[in-house]
Amino acid sequence: MSIAPIKKPVIFSPSQAVKKEAPREQKPSSNQNILPVIIYNHSTVPDKNREFLAKFWEEQGDLHISNGEYKDALICYSNSIKFNPTNSITLLKKARILIKLGLANDALEFCTRAIKLSSNLTEAFCVKADIYLRHNLPSLAAKYYKKALRHDPKSIEGLNSMGKTLVKLGKLAQAEKYFLKAYQIEPNDESLFQIAEVNRMKGNYKVSIQYYKRIKPGSLFFEKAQEGERKTFQQLASIINRYGKTLNPDYSY
Repeated sequence: MSIAPIKKPVIFSPSQAVKKEAPREQKPSSNQNILPVIIYNHSTVPDKNREFLAKFWEEQGDLHISNGEYKDALICYSNSIKFNPTNSITLLKKARILIKLGLANDALEFCTRAIKLSSNLTEAFCVKADIYLRHNLPSLAAKYYKKALRHDPKSIEGLNSMGKTLVKLGKLAQAEKYFLKAYQIEPNDESLFQIAEVNRMKGNYKVSIQYYKRIKPGSLFFEKAQEGERKTFQQLASIINRYGKTLNPDYSY
């Protein structure tokens, strides 16, 4: 008896649906916008179908995200927003994609719209903080991560992001407290990795290596942890060669 193969979900790729034109020469621009292609003339769609189409395009965007197809995801979320412009979740998804594609200025518009509509202000403020962090404005980013944590003090994203921002500001002791709190609320490898990194920066090499080793194969942070451990041993070797092994008990490696 044969077993029918499991069908993978069909992912509609907007970029494949658009008729290809002959390539035209374009002047390079570092600030060139990615213009999403809207498949439907949304203004002619009956109201009863708009909610369905908004959900359809959002789900297609999610599938493209899972495949790492960010430009197609951007097109899908743009289509979804055309049918339901007040869905703060989709607005934030589009903002996150724009940040990932290096279009932080465009992301700010959708994030601001989401903040006005959102019932989840924690995520909305986190996205806004991400935008400022992308612009290398850690002080402003910290302000919005604090706002996010006021709405949800147990947000793992907010706590880890606030910690990373404090690292950029050189406030390592404060940063470690945020990472430790995030890990206490919900054990996660990102917090473990960041605790290890902070201790390496502080010169607590033995503690740092212990945290790196707690991240196991299969984790998204495993390769980063191995690289961090390698850097730690290099720093240790350099210090031992320069000052001698007995300088600090943490150099027992």
